[in-house]
Amino acid sequence: MTAVALAACSAALFGAMTVALRLALLRNPDARVGAAVTAIVAFAVALTATPLSSGETEPRDLAVFAAAGLLAPGLSQLFFTLAVRDAGAARASVLFG
Repeated sequence: MTAVALAACSAALFGAMTVALRLALLRNPDARVGAAVTAIVAFAVALTATPLSSGETEPRDLAVFAAAGLLAPGLSQLFFTLAVRDAGAARASVLFG
């Protein structure tokens, strides 16, 4: 039951995020700024959750994951923000969902 509740919560938050992104784009239609702010906040959250003091984390490993994070989630967030700006929140959510 916990997995179902967490999945429902995730779906609701994804829909709310898309609507909030659309409202923010009405104030400032520059999608690159929105995508950059989203990526910077996500990077800050991930950085605080990274165990840097344990001996198992190597700087090279972090650099590889940072590069992968720039490509996959970074570019997809830019495309998602552009889709919300150009097509609207409902259409973009269906497409990316």
